[in-house]
Amino acid sequence: MTEPCALCGAPAHPGAPLALCLPHLLEAHEWVEGEFGQTDLLPSPCAFCGSRLGVRYPSGWLCAVCEWRVGEPPPDSARASRVDVVYYLRYRDRIKIGTTANPAQRF
Repeated sequence: MTEPCALCGAPAHPGAPLALCLPHLLEAHEWVEGEFGQTDLLPSPCAFCGSRLGVRYPSGWLCAVCEWRVGEPPPDSARASRVDVVYYLRYRDRIKIGTTANPAQRF
């Protein structure tokens, strides 16, 4: 027998970590997403730092690296402070391919 929803008494959604029905779980998810954002790929690279990772809020996108608002042009005096470097490491018969913004720290 399933537990009832803590808010409305309907059957709780199976496997949910909280005793909530599916509509209340979805409502809680929407609230958390609006409050804390959802990390995802940006629609285009950040104009300020070049990162592809962003946080989506109901009001718009922010870059996850430099927190620049997507769509705003960078100031004329500002330069991109981030350049990703592709690297290849070979060890015997294995090859690792990766990217980093700070090769000196990475190696």
